[in-house]
Amino acid sequence: MVGHGIVPVCIRFLQNTTNTTLQFEAAWALTNIASGTSDQTRCVIEHNAVPHFVALLQSKSINLAEQAVWALGNIAGDGAAARDIVIHHNVIDGILPLINNETPLSFLRNIVWLMSNLCRNKNPSPPFEQVRRLLPVLSQLLLSQDIQVLADACWALSYVTDDDNSKIQAVVDSDAVPRLVKLLQMDEPSVIVPALRSVGNIVTGTDQQTDVVIAAEGLPRLGLLLQHNKSNIVKEAAWTVSNITAGNQKQIQAVIQSSSMGGLRSLLSI
Repeated sequence: MVGHGIVPVCIRFLQNTTNTTLQFEAAWALTNIASGTSDQTRCVIEHNAVPHFVALLQSKSINLAEQAVWALGNIAGDGAAARDIVIHHNVIDGILPLINNETPLSFLRNIVWLMSNLCRNKNPSPPFEQVRRLLPVLSQLLLSQDIQVLADACWALSYVTDDDNSKIQAVVDSDAVPRLVKLLQMDEPSVIVPALRSVGNIVTGTDQQTDVVIAAEGLPRLGLLLQHNKSNIVKEAAWTVSNITAGNQKQIQAVIQSSSMGGLRSLLSI
Protein backbone atom coordinates (compact mmCIF):
# COMPACT_ATOMS: atom_id res chain seq x y z
CA MET A 1 0.00 0.00 0.00
CA VAL A 2 2.78 2.42 0.89
CA GLY A 3 4.56 1.70 -2.37
CA HIS A 4 1.39 2.47 -4.31
CA GLY A 5 1.20 6.01 -2.94
CA ILE A 6 -1.65 5.54 -0.48
CA VAL A 7 -0.08 7.71 2.26
CA PRO A 8 -0.37 11.16 0.57
CA VAL A 9 -3.89 10.27 -0.58
CA CYS A 10 -4.95 9.43 2.99
CA ILE A 11 -3.36 12.62 4.30
CA ARG A 12 -5.32 14.62 1.78
CA PHE A 13 -8.49 12.90 3.01
CA LEU A 14 -7.55 13.79 6.61
CA GLN A 15 -8.00 17.45 5.68
CA ASN A 16 -11.52 16.99 4.29
CA THR A 17 -13.36 18.62 7.19
CA THR A 18 -16.73 18.29 5.44
CA ASN A 19 -16.63 14.49 5.65
CA THR A 20 -15.71 13.12 9.08
CA THR A 21 -16.35 9.54 7.95
CA LEU A 22 -13.72 9.91 5.23
CA GLN A 23 -11.34 11.55 7.72
CA PHE A 24 -11.85 8.68 10.16
CA GLU A 25 -11.21 5.97 7.56
CA ALA A 26 -8.08 7.78 6.34
CA ALA A 27 -6.86 8.19 9.92
CA TRP A 28 -7.45 4.49 10.58
CA ALA A 29 -5.45 3.49 7.49
CA LEU A 30 -2.56 5.78 8.46
CA THR A 31 -2.66 4.50 12.04
CA ASN A 32 -2.17 0.97 10.76
CA ILE A 33 0.70 2.04 8.49
CA ALA A 34 2.37 3.91 11.37
CA SER A 35 2.21 0.74 13.48
CA GLY A 36 4.42 -1.07 10.98
CA THR A 37 8.15 -0.83 10.43
CA SER A 38 10.18 2.28 11.18
CA ASP A 39 10.41 2.94 7.43
CA GLN A 40 6.62 2.84 7.16
CA THR A 41 6.24 5.17 10.15
CA ARG A 42 8.83 7.50 8.64
CA CYS A 43 6.83 7.60 5.42
CA VAL A 44 3.78 8.83 7.36
CA ILE A 45 5.91 11.47 9.11
CA GLU A 46 7.64 12.64 5.94
CA HIS A 47 4.28 13.24 4.25
CA ASN A 48 3.50 15.71 7.06
CA ALA A 49 0.78 13.67 8.75
CA VAL A 50 1.68 14.72 12.30
CA PRO A 51 0.32 18.30 12.27
CA HIS A 52 -2.89 17.07 10.67
CA PHE A 53 -3.35 14.43 13.38
CA VAL A 54 -2.65 17.05 16.07
CA ALA A 55 -5.29 19.30 14.50
CA LEU A 56 -7.79 16.41 14.62
CA LEU A 57 -7.43 16.26 18.41
CA GLN A 58 -9.83 19.21 18.43
CA SER A 59 -12.40 17.44 16.28
CA LYS A 60 -15.99 17.49 17.52
CA SER A 61 -16.11 13.80 16.57
CA ILE A 62 -14.76 11.93 19.57
CA ASN A 63 -14.10 8.85 17.42
CA LEU A 64 -11.97 10.90 15.05
CA ALA A 65 -10.05 12.55 17.90
CA GLU A 66 -9.44 9.14 19.47
CA GLN A 67 -8.15 7.76 16.18
CA ALA A 68 -5.77 10.71 15.95
CA VAL A 69 -4.48 9.93 19.46
CA TRP A 70 -3.91 6.31 18.44
CA ALA A 71 -1.99 7.36 15.33
CA LEU A 72 0.16 9.84 17.25
CA GLY A 73 0.88 7.16 19.87
CA ASN A 74 2.12 4.82 17.16
CA ILE A 75 4.33 7.52 15.68
CA ALA A 76 5.74 8.72 19.03
CA GLY A 77 6.47 5.14 20.04
CA ASP A 78 8.76 4.59 17.06
CA GLY A 79 11.76 6.23 18.73
CA ALA A 80 13.24 9.44 20.07
CA ALA A 81 13.32 11.28 16.74
CA ALA A 82 9.69 10.49 15.89
CA ARG A 83 8.63 11.29 19.46
CA ASP A 84 10.25 14.72 19.31
CA ILE A 85 8.54 15.51 16.00
CA VAL A 86 5.18 14.77 17.64
CA ILE A 87 6.08 16.92 20.66
CA HIS A 88 7.34 19.74 18.40
CA HIS A 89 3.90 19.92 16.78
CA ASN A 90 2.31 20.83 20.12
CA VAL A 91 0.66 17.50 20.82
CA ILE A 92 0.69 18.22 24.57
CA ASP A 93 -1.43 21.32 24.03
CA GLY A 94 -3.79 19.08 22.09
CA ILE A 95 -4.17 16.21 24.57
CA LEU A 96 -4.30 17.94 27.96
CA PRO A 97 -7.78 19.45 27.36
CA LEU A 98 -9.09 16.01 26.36
CA ILE A 99 -8.68 14.60 29.88
CA ASN A 100 -11.62 15.27 32.18
CA ASN A 101 -14.25 13.38 34.16
CA GLU A 102 -16.32 12.89 31.02
CA THR A 103 -13.58 11.27 28.92
CA PRO A 104 -14.68 7.77 27.83
CA LEU A 105 -12.45 5.05 29.25
CA SER A 106 -11.25 3.71 25.89
CA PHE A 107 -10.28 7.25 24.86
CA LEU A 108 -8.53 7.89 28.19
CA ARG A 109 -6.54 4.68 27.85
CA ASN A 110 -5.27 5.75 24.43
CA ILE A 111 -4.39 9.24 25.67
CA VAL A 112 -2.39 7.88 28.62
CA TRP A 113 -0.62 5.41 26.32
CA LEU A 114 0.32 8.33 24.06
CA MET A 115 1.55 10.28 27.09
CA SER A 116 3.69 7.31 28.08
CA ASN A 117 5.26 7.20 24.62
CA LEU A 118 5.97 10.94 24.82
CA CYS A 119 8.05 10.26 27.95
CA ARG A 120 9.75 7.18 26.55
CA ASN A 121 13.17 6.65 24.92
CA LYS A 122 16.50 8.28 25.63
CA ASN A 123 19.51 9.42 23.59
CA PRO A 124 18.15 12.01 23.63
CA SER A 125 15.54 12.20 26.35
CA PRO A 126 12.38 14.12 25.43
CA PRO A 127 12.44 17.91 25.96
CA PHE A 128 11.72 18.18 29.65
CA GLU A 129 10.11 21.61 29.50
CA GLN A 130 7.33 19.88 27.56
CA VAL A 131 7.19 16.57 29.42
CA ARG A 132 7.05 18.41 32.76
CA ARG A 133 3.57 19.64 31.79
CA LEU A 134 2.29 16.06 31.83
CA LEU A 135 3.39 15.32 35.41
CA PRO A 136 0.42 16.77 37.34
CA VAL A 137 -1.98 14.84 35.11
CA LEU A 138 0.03 11.63 35.36
CA SER A 139 0.11 11.96 39.14
CA GLN A 140 -3.66 12.42 39.23
CA LEU A 141 -4.15 9.40 36.96
CA LEU A 142 -2.47 7.24 39.62
CA LEU A 143 -5.81 7.48 41.45
CA SER A 144 -7.62 5.75 38.57
CA GLN A 145 -9.40 2.44 39.10
CA ASP A 146 -8.46 1.17 35.63
CA ILE A 147 -5.51 -1.22 35.38
CA GLN A 148 -4.45 -0.11 31.90
CA VAL A 149 -4.53 3.59 32.79
CA LEU A 150 -2.56 2.92 35.97
CA ALA A 151 0.05 0.81 34.17
CA ASP A 152 0.71 3.36 31.42
CA ALA A 153 0.80 6.27 33.88
CA CYS A 154 3.34 4.37 35.97
CA TRP A 155 5.46 3.53 32.93
CA ALA A 156 5.46 7.20 31.94
CA LEU A 157 6.73 8.18 35.39
CA SER A 158 9.32 5.41 35.31
CA TYR A 159 10.73 6.88 32.09
CA VAL A 160 10.86 10.40 33.55
CA THR A 161 12.54 9.27 36.79
CA ASP A 162 15.16 7.25 34.91
CA ASP A 163 17.21 10.41 34.57
CA ASP A 164 18.85 13.11 36.66
CA ASN A 165 17.79 14.31 40.10
CA SER A 166 16.05 17.43 38.81
CA LYS A 167 13.59 15.29 36.86
CA ILE A 168 13.10 13.00 39.84
CA GLN A 169 12.35 16.09 41.92
CA ALA A 170 9.71 17.24 39.44
CA VAL A 171 7.95 13.89 39.90
CA VAL A 172 8.28 14.19 43.70
CA ASP A 173 6.80 17.70 43.51
CA SER A 174 3.78 16.35 41.63
CA ASP A 175 2.79 14.33 44.75
CA ALA A 176 3.15 11.10 42.79
CA VAL A 177 5.33 9.27 45.33
CA PRO A 178 2.67 8.32 47.93
CA ARG A 179 0.41 7.17 45.11
CA LEU A 180 3.16 5.09 43.49
CA VAL A 181 3.98 3.49 46.85
CA LYS A 182 0.33 2.66 47.44
CA LEU A 183 0.16 0.91 44.07
CA LEU A 184 2.91 -1.47 45.22
CA GLN A 185 0.29 -3.32 47.26
CA MET A 186 -1.92 -4.06 44.26
CA ASP A 187 -2.42 -7.65 43.18
CA GLU A 188 -1.63 -6.78 39.59
CA PRO A 189 1.91 -7.28 38.22
CA SER A 190 1.24 -5.05 35.20
CA VAL A 191 0.91 -2.12 37.64
CA ILE A 192 3.38 -3.26 40.30
CA VAL A 193 6.29 -3.54 37.85
CA PRO A 194 6.23 0.07 36.52
CA ALA A 195 5.27 1.51 39.91
CA LEU A 196 8.20 -0.33 41.50
CA ARG A 197 10.52 0.80 38.72
CA SER A 198 9.48 4.38 39.38
CA VAL A 199 10.03 4.07 43.13
CA GLY A 200 13.37 2.34 42.49
CA ASN A 201 14.46 5.20 40.25
CA ILE A 202 13.43 7.81 42.81
CA VAL A 203 15.60 6.28 45.56
CA THR A 204 18.66 6.58 43.30
CA GLY A 205 18.27 10.34 43.72
CA THR A 206 19.11 12.54 46.67
CA ASP A 207 18.70 11.57 50.32
CA GLN A 208 15.75 13.95 50.49
CA GLN A 209 14.05 12.20 47.57
CA THR A 210 14.63 8.81 49.21
CA ASP A 211 13.14 10.20 52.44
CA VAL A 212 9.89 10.90 50.59
CA VAL A 213 9.61 7.21 49.68
CA ILE A 214 10.35 6.16 53.27
CA ALA A 215 7.81 8.67 54.64
CA ALA A 216 5.19 7.21 52.29
CA GLU A 217 5.63 3.81 54.01
CA GLY A 218 7.64 2.48 51.10
CA LEU A 219 9.75 0.07 53.17
CA PRO A 220 6.87 -2.14 54.43
CA ARG A 221 5.53 -2.37 50.85
CA LEU A 222 8.97 -3.33 49.58
CA GLY A 223 9.24 -5.93 52.32
CA LEU A 224 6.09 -7.61 51.05
CA LEU A 225 7.33 -7.51 47.46
CA LEU A 226 10.50 -9.32 48.51
CA GLN A 227 8.18 -12.29 49.10
CA HIS A 228 6.36 -11.97 45.79
CA ASN A 229 5.89 -15.08 43.64
CA LYS A 230 7.32 -13.35 40.56
CA SER A 231 11.11 -13.34 40.57
CA ASN A 232 11.42 -10.17 38.49
CA ILE A 233 9.42 -8.25 41.10
CA VAL A 234 11.52 -9.70 43.94
CA LYS A 235 14.71 -8.72 42.09
CA GLU A 236 13.48 -5.16 41.48
CA ALA A 237 12.34 -4.79 45.10
CA ALA A 238 15.76 -5.98 46.34
CA TRP A 239 17.48 -3.49 44.01
CA THR A 240 15.29 -0.71 45.42
CA VAL A 241 16.03 -1.62 49.04
CA SER A 242 19.75 -1.84 48.26
CA ASN A 243 19.65 1.70 46.87
CA ILE A 244 18.03 2.92 50.08
CA THR A 245 20.80 1.26 52.12
CA ALA A 246 23.30 3.25 50.04
CA GLY A 247 21.88 6.38 51.68
CA ASN A 248 22.60 8.02 55.01
CA GLN A 249 22.74 6.38 58.44
CA LYS A 250 19.12 7.22 59.25
CA GLN A 251 17.95 5.55 56.04
CA ILE A 252 20.06 2.45 56.69
CA GLN A 253 18.57 2.24 60.17
CA ALA A 254 15.06 2.54 58.72
CA VAL A 255 15.76 -0.47 56.49
CA ILE A 256 17.16 -2.50 59.40
CA GLN A 257 14.07 -1.81 61.49
CA SER A 258 11.60 -2.54 58.70
CA SER A 259 10.06 -5.75 57.40
CA SER A 260 12.18 -5.42 54.27
CA MET A 261 15.21 -6.53 56.27
CA GLY A 262 13.47 -9.79 57.10
CA GLY A 263 12.62 -10.22 53.45
CA LEU A 264 16.26 -9.79 52.48
CA ARG A 265 17.35 -12.32 55.10
CA SER A 266 14.84 -14.80 53.74
CA LEU A 267 16.19 -14.33 50.23
CA LEU A 268 19.76 -14.89 51.38
CA SER A 269 18.80 -18.11 53.18
CA ILE A 270 17.29 -19.71 50.06
